[in-house]
Amino acid sequence: MSKPLVSLCMPTNGVVDWVFPVLDSIYDQRVDNSLFEIVITDNGNNEEFKKAIREYLPTHDNIVYAETQALPFVNEIESYKRASGELIKFVNHRTKLVPGTLQRMIDYVEKISMRSL
Repeated sequence: MSKPLVSLCMPTNGVVDWVFPVLDSIYDQRVDNSLFEIVITDNGNNEEFKKAIREYLPTHDNIVYAETQALPFVNEIESYKRASGELIKFVNHRTKLVPGTLQRMIDYVEKISMRSL
């Protein structure tokens, strides 16, 4: 994958009922996957989540998933360290994205990138 415009960073402690609806809200926006990545750092010990995310990963080539022992706020920093987008955005693992949000982020990055040329 080439460098994405937007990195959506989602630190989590691995709650299936929270994370997957957020992921669905992102992919339901039907934005080209090459324009963004989702960085998930997981400091939980939920085996159900780990199994579910391993099954989800092959269907989306723009997810970076890493298990970590980092404590809650440090887990957020761990996700930022793994991000490679021009814009790095924190996404709470319990908050769905409103339709159009991701495209607006991408449009913003494209606009400010054109100014710097």
